[in-house]
Amino acid sequence: MKYIGLDIHKKETHACGLDEKGKIVHVERFKTDAEDIGRSFSDVEGRLDNDLAVVIEAAVFYF
Repeated sequence: MKYIGLDIHKKETHACGLDEKGKIVHVERFKTDAEDIGRSFSDVEGRLDNDLAVVIEAAVFYF
């Protein structure tokens, strides 16, 4: 199992990918919009197998 964590902010999203041993294998920062998020996932899709979990930090509000 591999993991991607997303910390979504108003203008920017931070992503961190971990392998099955918990080692960081991918770090990225991109604009928070559908186009950039989609591009980020399509870029890493070929490097990952089908056993993937994505975690998103949930927040109540932002300023």
